[in-house]
Amino acid sequence: MLHSLRRSLPLASIAFLVGPLSAQQIAFRPNPGDQWFTQQDCHVNTHWQGMHVRVNGEEAPDQGWKVQLKAHRTLGVEDSVVAWDPTGRQAWERDYRTVGLHVVAPIEWVGGEETVRSEAVARSEGALVQQRILFERSAETPAWRLALVEQLESGQQPSPLPPLTPQLDFACLLPPAGIKEGQSWPVDPQALIEALFLHHGMELHSERKEAGDLPLWFGPLTRQPEWHQLWTEPNAAQTRASATLLPRRRIGSSRMHPIEFRITLGGDADLEDWAMDALAEVSSKEAEFQVEYATQNTLLTGSGTLLWNLETRRSHSLDFRGSATFTRSQSLRMQIGDESTHFEVDCDGTFDVHTTSRTREN
Repeated sequence: MLHSLRRSLPLASIAFLVGPLSAQQIAFRPNPGDQWFTQQDCHVNTHWQGMHVRVNGEEAPDQGWKVQLKAHRTLGVEDSVVAWDPTGRQAWERDYRTVGLHVVAPIEWVGGEETVRSEAVARSEGALVQQRILFERSAETPAWRLALVEQLESGQQPSPLPPLTPQLDFACLLPPAGIKEGQSWPVDPQALIEALFLHHGMELHSERKEAGDLPLWFGPLTRQPEWHQLWTEPNAAQTRASATLLPRRRIGSSRMHPIEFRITLGGDADLEDWAMDALAEVSSKEAEFQVEYATQNTLLTGSGTLLWNLETRRSHSLDFRGSATFTRSQSLRMQIGDESTHFEVDCDGTFDVHTTSRTREN
């Protein structure tokens, strides 16, 4: 842990502190009473290509699909440290100020001799917005315990909470002991993806405006799988991540340690449960759906930089950009009365992602 330099330090001590910095000094160790605000934003731009639809084994009349999806996720939280002992009790309160998702999906396809253009829109807000959550653990009970602060203060029975991520400081990118400037180390790709995933298990309440002339089988386009669902079966040959510790630099009055990182993550995912949940939103008394299979293969590559603040001992900012290719295959049945229709949908696509995180002191 590296503290602020004081003018009263002897020159020998100063020379030691400004020399090569060991990885042990880069650790998330806030002080009780510290408060800060973190804003994370994630922009994803997805394009579907080569979409093919078969109905009861024959090519569907609606073809030539051009689908784009622009999604913006935002998360803003204020953290207040209650207690922090690296080997004992750790506790802080998190106030969820903003949790949102905005999706716009322009759609175009050819139906017979007519080109049809439409658009689907969705806005969502997190269920815990304007709520304060206490995160707490100790050496005796290392698993994080979560509780609504309002319920604790009023003595109410605790309500169940979603599996929220306790930290937003990208600890998975911090160097292990012994790493010096210029050296690299492997990073857990799945942990990194989960750290870049903005909503951290939070349920979203959505308001959707679907294009009324979309085929029923298309489902609510604005509901897409979350990142952590896309690589449930990673391909070891395509999966790797690493980080490199760069020389320190000063930004304003603070000393920062940049950590560059890269990730390649390929693999498959079974999206049957996700597809059933998505189609449930369009099921009705007249039409019911059953997903027979839904799979996706995704290959993501990207890189970014984490700036670690040596004064506050936490993340200052993060910037990540990546791009991916994917293929999706889905088979489902639509039942209307006694009539059953079988749909098969195959498509390729790409998406670009840009994630940023910024921290400011309160």
